[in-house]
Amino acid sequence: MKKFIAALITSAMAVSALCVPAMADTPDVFIAGDSTACEYGFDENYALPRAGWGMYFGKYVPGVNVVDYALSGRSSKSFTTEDNYYKLMRDVGEGDYVIIQFGHNDAKNSSDEDKELRYTDPKGDKDTEGSFKNSLYVNYIKPVQEKGATPILLTPISRRNFEDTGKVKDSHGLYDDAVRELAEELGITCVDMTKITEDLYNGVGEDGSMYYHAIYNNREKGKNGIDNTHLNHWGGERIAYITAQNLAKAGVFTLAGEFDDRPVTRGSFTQSLVRVLQLTDENAKENFSDVDKSAPYADAVAVAKAYGIVLGDDKAVFDGERTVTSAEMLLMLERGLRACGAEMPENTGATMDEHVQSAVNNLKSIGMDESVKVNLSSKDCYAILTDAFNEVTELQSLQAEKEQSLDEIEATENVVLDKK
Repeated sequence: MKKFIAALITSAMAVSALCVPAMADTPDVFIAGDSTACEYGFDENYALPRAGWGMYFGKYVPGVNVVDYALSGRSSKSFTTEDNYYKLMRDVGEGDYVIIQFGHNDAKNSSDEDKELRYTDPKGDKDTEGSFKNSLYVNYIKPVQEKGATPILLTPISRRNFEDTGKVKDSHGLYDDAVRELAEELGITCVDMTKITEDLYNGVGEDGSMYYHAIYNNREKGKNGIDNTHLNHWGGERIAYITAQNLAKAGVFTLAGEFDDRPVTRGSFTQSLVRVLQLTDENAKENFSDVDKSAPYADAVAVAKAYGIVLGDDKAVFDGERTVTSAEMLLMLERGLRACGAEMPENTGATMDEHVQSAVNNLKSIGMDESVKVNLSSKDCYAILTDAFNEVTELQSLQAEKEQSLDEIEATENVVLDKK
């Protein structure tokens, strides 16, 4: 009897298992692209570090696993010689997605090495050997589709270069056109990030678009030290959100919430400010009692304290994890610029509000129109940091007058191209 009941239970469990649908695997979203999409760690070449939009894309696309295989300096051709390309072709499978964004480096043909390893011709169709369209189709679209995955094309983001008319220059010639045409021919989803970023920059202007971009440590690189190709972390996240937003409109993914534009912490802002001002003090050993030595901002806070840029409370507490306020940023900016040699009247404030207003007036006296904001955003923090960098650049007469050439941009990327 027990055996009979056990058999019934086993049968019932088997039938039940058949009736329950299997849990679907989480689809992977692979990113194949260049420096504007790739991930970065610490980079000592930058005062305001660069970031690729791929670093933040997964934050705004729920229900998928984002794998960023993009690499700095690669074209659609040279990327195929990299381990990341082999990993992509190995790992991609049915139900996955591959976002493909090239064009920044496919135009590079100033050397024989570039012609051999990176250059693709923007003219020609998908069947024309050596063309950009052929590279995208043969190396990415066709093999991805054969694996049962979905390819998605993105035109390259615009560089931050402006005409005398105040409008953004055409950054990519025929390359972005080639992406649009190929997507239309093959019926593939395409997000026109070239036009989107051009419209974005035209909307905020040459000055406003600075706040999206990374800044070199060497102020003589590029025009005034701004990297007009690569985004900073705020810009990278903003472009990631816009990319996710447009793919959601296209019905590919679901968009997760709104863009996260919360301001940074006191510790993070202090670390960034010390970096863009390039302040160092080997004798800055003393720190606030609550700053953990392992905190990423610990050394910078010690430097800022030595210069009098940051002040603790009566208990010598810095409170680095608290969100920075607009008033605090302006006071730190005033003190930091003074430490860099800016000539300003003394701060005559007695109360906190008077100190802040005096700082605003002092900044205006050197041509900086900053104001206290109630609803502070992360963008406001990056704007202050960029303005601080520009002020010191002008103060020390270190700005460069010419834009970087493609070869100069390439030199900052430390690109290693493996010949295979």
